Amino acid sequence: MYRVFLVDDRVDVVEGIMALVPWESLGCVAVGSATNGRDAYERIDAKQPDIIITDIKMPVMDGLQLIELCKEQKQQIRFIVLSGYDDFAFAQKAVRLGVDEYILKPAGVEEISETLKRIVESLDEEREKDASVRSLRRQLNQSLPLLRDEYFRFLVSAGRPAGREEAAERFGFLNIAIATEQLVLALLTPFTEEGEAADSVYRQRETAEAAKGILTAYYQCESFCYGADEVALLLHGGNQGPVSERHLRLSFEELGERLQRERGIRLCAGISQEMEDITGIGKAFIQARQALSYGMYRGGSPVVFWNEIAAGPVQDRVDYMDIEDRLVHAVRISDTEEIGRLIGLFFDSNQNVAPQQMKSAVREITTIVSHYALAGEGLGAARTAEEWQETFKRLHTAGDLKAWMVRLFNDISRTLSDNQGGQLAQYVENVKYVVENNYANNISLAAVSELIGLTPPYLSALFKERTGQTFTEYLVSVRIRKAKELLRTGSFKIYEVAEQVGYADVRYFGEIFKKKTGLTPKEFMTKETKA
Repeated sequence: MYRVFLVDDRVDVVEGIMALVPWESLGCVAVGSATNGRDAYERIDAKQPDIIITDIKMPVMDGLQLIELCKEQKQQIRFIVLSGYDDFAFAQKAVRLGVDEYILKPAGVEEISETLKRIVESLDEEREKDASVRSLRRQLNQSLPLLRDEYFRFLVSAGRPAGREEAAERFGFLNIAIATEQLVLALLTPFTEEGEAADSVYRQRETAEAAKGILTAYYQCESFCYGADEVALLLHGGNQGPVSERHLRLSFEELGERLQRERGIRLCAGISQEMEDITGIGKAFIQARQALSYGMYRGGSPVVFWNEIAAGPVQDRVDYMDIEDRLVHAVRISDTEEIGRLIGLFFDSNQNVAPQQMKSAVREITTIVSHYALAGEGLGAARTAEEWQETFKRLHTAGDLKAWMVRLFNDISRTLSDNQGGQLAQYVENVKYVVENNYANNISLAAVSELIGLTPPYLSALFKERTGQTFTEYLVSVRIRKAKELLRTGSFKIYEVAEQVGYADVRYFGEIFKKKTGLTPKEFMTKETKA
């Protein structure tokens, strides 16, 4: 309802309008009246009118003075002038003051009502437009972090470098408050205290904002989320001039200490050379990525500068040392000491190889050795790089890779040793028992492996070999079997059945159920309860 206030020195006119105008049907309510402009103005704050219907000629303060005073005070009020004076000067001043309507007395109820109707329609349109603008502004503000991240990805990967003027214009629009010259780019990977990559969107964004908040005390700084778990920072020295490596190292060490102490996050940072301006950001990103990769792989200093690795020795190719055959032999005879020695020798001989080359070499060696060590033993599930993808995401340092290889090949040795006994069957039965008693929970192969005491790749291969099903396939089969039992009772809603068998998303449960049974849950329940 729009609030209407009446101003006229004739009480009978005010009372007549109050009584005869169909306020509710017009979407209005009359909130009060005054007999002169001054009284009206003094009551505006209390009454908060949207529309004022006012006479012109009144004692103390006339209607035009009231309107002028309200306009000076930036009051967002619509005015209807109701006057007995058909005077051009009055009308001219009313127009100049932005009066919405000018009605000559005597005016009938229909004319006043039609005038109010036009004002209300105009106010409705204005409010709708304002609401749309507010909604768009709110959506933009909510999307701004993602838009900033997207523009950063464009800058570092575009086929052509962005010009300084173009970048400055986009920076302004996206509220990126940093200069476009003499910039340093840092790339961070945050970890939890347990060593897991902090790869959730929330943790990544939290780290980005925290890093910006801490470093802003020393530099102009803007943060961006990049990829699944990385945080990028653009830094400018501001009035202090070029950023020194010594000061950067101290700042990032402080950042790492504070984030670990306050949020349980530890960092590894790779930092580029200073770029002359924003057109060099693509090259700076590559430098920061390489420095970060080396820092994580070596597991040493949490801060690595590209200048440091550029000046160091580089080994172009991996020296495999014919390690595959020797490892296959050591695994097959369960020589754990030789397994550890060979893997240690391999890493020692390739200390100056780029981290990504080493990770690729480790994948290749592990796949080959696993395949040939298990060949002919009835367990020959060739372990592919795809099966280890999740594991590799958590292997960041040379020490991580080395320890994982030793553990994996020792697992394979145990598999070969136990193949003739009943231990393997017991492992499989333990998995089934855990699934049968925990299918309603969010269980995973990794969690079950930890409970049983085997590595996920080893348990996965063993379970598939012994049952013909993957762990996930078996878990789904148990959940579908339990869902059928519940649906047959007819006592539960579909979403309740989904929750009771471990599916939080009822739509996903329906898709899985139909894929496995050929029927939707509802169709199955209808069929079974009728029978």
